[in-house]
Amino acid sequence: MAGSACFIPLESNPEVFNKIIHDIGVMPYVEFRDVYSISEPSILATLPRPVLALILVGPTDMVGRGEEPEPGQHASTPEYAKAGDQEDIFWFKQTIRNACGLYAILHSVANGVDADFVYKESVLDKLLTTCRPLLPNERARAVETCEGLERAYTSTARSHEQSSVPRNLGDLGNHYLCLTKSRKTGHLYQVSASRKDGPVDMGPVHEHEDVLGPHGTAIVQNYLDAAKGDPNAVFSLIALVPTS
Repeated sequence: MAGSACFIPLESNPEVFNKIIHDIGVMPYVEFRDVYSISEPSILATLPRPVLALILVGPTDMVGRGEEPEPGQHASTPEYAKAGDQEDIFWFKQTIRNACGLYAILHSVANGVDADFVYKESVLDKLLTTCRPLLPNERARAVETCEGLERAYTSTARSHEQSSVPRNLGDLGNHYLCLTKSRKTGHLYQVSASRKDGPVDMGPVHEHEDVLGPHGTAIVQNYLDAAKGDPNAVFSLIALVPTS
């Protein structure tokens, strides 16, 4: 990762995520919630809909396990270089170490939350306005230097809502992957801030299908299936939903 900044890792905890998004300007009409099953109808029925974004937390190498390589894809894949109207979704390049949870949160709210539900002149409103026309490296720098975002993140990461603050801030062995739907094209996107080639277009979904519809569920299941047999593979799934 190009940046030198290093944050305290976040727990995959909806309460922690909610404190951050509400502190930076998301109105309390949306929130993160745990998803306890992607196949049990009675459990899914308790989740408010539509699901606006999903965050899948799993092993560091889960992206490699859960994806089929694209034809011709190799080490020389060009870096993502889109901005503004060129983009189908808002994408942030990760340059802050141990902050993939933060980037998953940003990808969720930047793409899943309508601008009407973000307070004007808030940290998030100003950050998105600044970042929208910027190319990935400039956008990454804007995130790194956003003092309001860092304050909200650090305060939450150090708060008692986290069970502990890790002493070793090296690779903690997990990764955060976001699934979100493009407002521009209606396609479902798989988003990892650490991919140099940007978000992955997973194809169109039905107009009335949310992110946890059949297409999104199949993507999550693919990751779970790819990790079968690995006793150390632990996953959690968190959804961004309307407040019930």
